[in-house]
Amino acid sequence: MQNLGPSFFMAFITVPVALLSAIWARHLARARLLPDRPPLPRWLDAGLKNWSPWLAAGLLSGLILALDDGSGTDAIVFFIYAFASLTLSAVDLAIRKIPNETLLVLLLGRLVDLVFRFDLKQFGTSGVGLLAGYFLLTVVAGLGFPLGKGDIKLAAVIGFCLGVQGLLQSLVILGLFSAIYLLLYQLTKRDNLKLKSAMGPFLAIGMLVSYIFPLQSLFQLPVA
Repeated sequence: MQNLGPSFFMAFITVPVALLSAIWARHLARARLLPDRPPLPRWLDAGLKNWSPWLAAGLLSGLILALDDGSGTDAIVFFIYAFASLTLSAVDLAIRKIPNETLLVLLLGRLVDLVFRFDLKQFGTSGVGLLAGYFLLTVVAGLGFPLGKGDIKLAAVIGFCLGVQGLLQSLVILGLFSAIYLLLYQLTKRDNLKLKSAMGPFLAIGMLVSYIFPLQSLFQLPVA
């Protein structure tokens, strides 16, 4: 049985983290909402009855964290990543924008990680990952894929936080979710399911999963 360690107990903190994300996302979305745009979705309104999706997101994030056998530092960094990821996902879904403030919080999480570990090699890994994320998504957007500037900046930040390998794993997860979304669109063709969807939430999910379950740990052989 996997040793859950302190992450199992700290996972419950993701619920209030999600609620804080709801408050911040509402503030960021309102500040960027143009006069001619539709009103914000109901789940961004204040009120206890609108907290259910946020509670579900917090519990899901907590479950992901509880499955990790990492250190307390891993959990703290995950809280920061989850807070920013939930916020940017909500804003992107609501108004199709990824606030720069949320990207700065992600960068802060990586800086906290680097300070605690103080591994000089990781600084180089982050720099290479940032450049890889920016140029790779720029090329993909140039090929006609529906990616905005916010998506490109988010990919660069993910590369900075996770390195090239974590970035590629996040992009694979993005591709899987995009394929599922496209399949649902083809099967339903509903008016409320637009072909051009927000990519930020898929990238954010890929980042959180890749941080907790990097490929090198998933395929690491047990030591005899």
